[in-house]
Amino acid sequence: MATPSFTQGDPRTVAASRANDVLLLQLDSDEEIMFSDSGLAHLFISPTALQARRFDQAYFY
Repeated sequence: MATPSFTQGDPRTVAASRANDVLLLQLDSDEEIMFSDSGLAHLFISPTALQARRFDQAYFY
């Protein structure tokens, strides 16, 4: 399982219900794609939703 990187903080620490959410995708800024000031983009999903293949419940951070 991949460990995400963050520029400002892990959104999963804000709510106890999100603490075990799984990283689906992380996009890093580079010369071609820039998120804000060299930020990162993440897609997370709960383990239950992932197991059920409910990708409509994934969220962007």
